[in-house]
Amino acid sequence: MAWWNEREGLVFGDPVEECLTLLITRDGGQTWTPTPCNIAPIAQTGEAGFAASNGNICVQGDTAWVFSGGTASRCLRSTDRGLSWDVFELPIRQGEAMTGVFGASFANARRGLAIGGNWEHPDDNFGNLIATRDGGETWRLLAEGTGPGYRSCIVHHPRNSQQVVASGFQGVDVSLDGGRTWRHVSDSSRYVARFSPSGRTLWLAGKRSLSRVSWDAISLP
Repeated sequence: MAWWNEREGLVFGDPVEECLTLLITRDGGQTWTPTPCNIAPIAQTGEAGFAASNGNICVQGDTAWVFSGGTASRCLRSTDRGLSWDVFELPIRQGEAMTGVFGASFANARRGLAIGGNWEHPDDNFGNLIATRDGGETWRLLAEGTGPGYRSCIVHHPRNSQQVVASGFQGVDVSLDGGRTWRHVSDSSRYVARFSPSGRTLWLAGKRSLSRVSWDAISLP
């Protein structure tokens, strides 16, 4: 789930009757309307959405991005608060049930990152991190063979878009240059990471765990 404002929100779910599920509210969540199949993208075979701590849906201004995964992994984008949708292909690893995008983050309406890979081979760090500079229309592979392996979450620092955190059951990694290079900072299993609005605090959550750390403590070399 994500919100454009206090009244307009979006829910993404697995396919129902061939089209991907996109529910829209315009009244603060009191009622929700399914996007009809002539507007919502038709799902490809084996394409769905991962329940990755709400990480595969992003909002910036009027724009929303949704990322599917599985045997097909694509980027869905609406620039008009859910009235229409475009679909863009991704170079991320896909083709198996547990592959594709698990988490994404946008620093602004044009620059974004998406991460995932192969859940069944979490050490593999090829084809699992991608970046866009045109709002999701085109993507390129990033940090091939040098970045983190499978991760379920990625998030930009709210005050410095060059600072990025990726987390998953294999631990936590930090990039200070927009995702080009990475440093592994923790082996602890953390499914989701979120910054406080000021960016001074990083919250990390895993199975039966919730921790709060100073961003300065882990971002400084």
